[in-house]
This record gives sequence, C-alpha cells and structure tokens, in this order.
Amino acid sequence: MTVGDWEQFEDWCTAAGQPALPTTWAAVQEFLADVPGAPSTVRRRLGAIRARHATARAALSGAPTPAPVPTPWHTPGELIDPDVEDGPRWLDLGEALHQLPVHGHPHGVTARRDAVVLVLAARGWSRRRITALVPDRVYTEPVTGIDQVDVPMTNHGLTCPSCALTRWLRVLATEYDTSGPVEDSVERLVDAHPVDVRVHDCATPVPQAWRQAPHLLPVVDRYGRIEHGSVIPLRRVTAITGTRQRPDTPIAQGRSRPVRTHPARPAPTPAERARQIHEIDEALDTLDAAIADADRHWHVILSRLEQ
Repeated sequence: MTVGDWEQFEDWCTAAGQPALPTTWAAVQEFLADVPGAPSTVRRRLGAIRARHATARAALSGAPTPAPVPTPWHTPGELIDPDVEDGPRWLDLGEALHQLPVHGHPHGVTARRDAVVLVLAARGWSRRRITALVPDRVYTEPVTGIDQVDVPMTNHGLTCPSCALTRWLRVLATEYDTSGPVEDSVERLVDAHPVDVRVHDCATPVPQAWRQAPHLLPVVDRYGRIEHGSVIPLRRVTAITGTRQRPDTPIAQGRSRPVRTHPARPAPTPAERARQIHEIDEALDTLDAAIADADRHWHVILSRLEQ
C-alpha cells in the first residue's frame, strides 16, 4: 500500500468533513472526482483505500461487490494447508511468498510463476483448476482479480498476493510482447528490476501482452525459458505447494528444537535452494515424459493384441 495515497485521502476527508476509516464508496468516488489523476494513479489510490480498510477489518460501505463464490480468498496470515500435528511447520501464504527468490535469472522466473500457484492454492483451488487457468479469467483494473474476485493486498510488497500475480503477468507480457526491443527480455526483467518492497507492484500498470498467452501457468525449464503452449503439470503443482511452503529450518509444531550432537550443517544459500528446486523440477519433467512414453507403448501393445 502507498502510504502517501492514504494520507492524501485522509486529508481530503478531513477537509470534506467525511470519516476516512471506515468510509463509503460515495465518498471515494467524490474524492477521485475532486482529486483527479491518471488511470494508474486512480488504481493505486483505490488499492491504498481498500488495503487500509482490509487491514483494519473495516467495511467499505456501498462498494461494488462481485458475485459470491464458494471459495473465498484466504488472508495472507492463514495457512495454505493445515499443519500435521507432529510434523514440521508449513509457512503461511505471506511467509511463503516472502521467501521466494523473485529477483535473478533463471530462478526468479520460476519463483514468480510458483507464487501464483501458492496464491491460488490459498484460495482452495484444486490442482486441475490451477492448471486450467487462462488469461481471460484474470483482470488488473481497477484492482487485480481472478474469476470476478479481487486478489487481496497486504502492506508489504513481498507478502502481497496481488503483487505476486502482477509480477508474473509482467514476465508473460515481456515474453509475448513482440513489439518491444530485443533487449527487453524476461532475463533482463528479473535481473535488472529488483523488487522494491516499499512500492506495490500491483499499483503499477501491467503491459497487456500477457493476454496473448494461451495459459497463465506454463512450463518453465531449468534455464528460465517459458515453453509456449504448455501447461504446468499436475505433479509440479503438488511439488510447488509442498516445497515452497517449507521454511529453511523446519521446527516441529509444539516442540522445542532438539539438542544437536554433531555440528550443524550450514543453511543453503538462496542460489543453492533455487538450484535444488530446479533439479526437482527437472526430475519431475523426466518422470512425466517417462509415464507418457509408457502410456504410448501400452496403447500400441493393446492395439496389436486386438488385431
């Protein structure tokens, strides 16, 4: 959330004799009319007002609401999956998003895609529904949302589900934009533009070339290359929701840390963690290919037996 935008709205409310928190949708519309701005500025101001009300658990009276859905978004403080009673603690959505290496190539490309998977899993989507997501079901104005449900925002840019979505949309937009210069590549995007947690990515307009992608969550190989026309496998979704939610040093719920009888191994660096995840991705790709090949051979054998 941009603090300056909220303070500007508070100042306007004071001058107009209107309450700022909670406020009404009519007051917001009047504020936007009195203090006009570019479309990106309007989106940012709306996001700041919505985020402050969400943080304070205050209702924005009269705001347009989308059609109700049976699976509402979880807040970033809720667990994506329940903890196993005697097992290691899984990170909640905000923590999982925060530890993703969204800057740097190639691991930053995969991490940005995986962040969207975690956001969808937090909403309670099944693996098949996650893999079937297409750009037509996503919108970015006036705020980000999927299937007519706004994606929530948080105060911190790295824990914000809405920012996680727009960061990945920028990758797809760069990949599918054929009008820009050659140097505006995905590698340059994730390498030359580090994430600034003080600024919400979701408050900055996203180029619309991402709508040309046939699927929102394609396969990303170990070199950070997006495979056009592909869809992330179901097994990969399972791997993402497992590996990306585990903390660097798991601690059993309700238990103290055990006493070590040998020297502790150094914690893996972000680069080592990213390399391990890519190795797992590569192994799962190989397994998927082997299963598909076995299925083809089986169908050939069946067809010969039927002759």
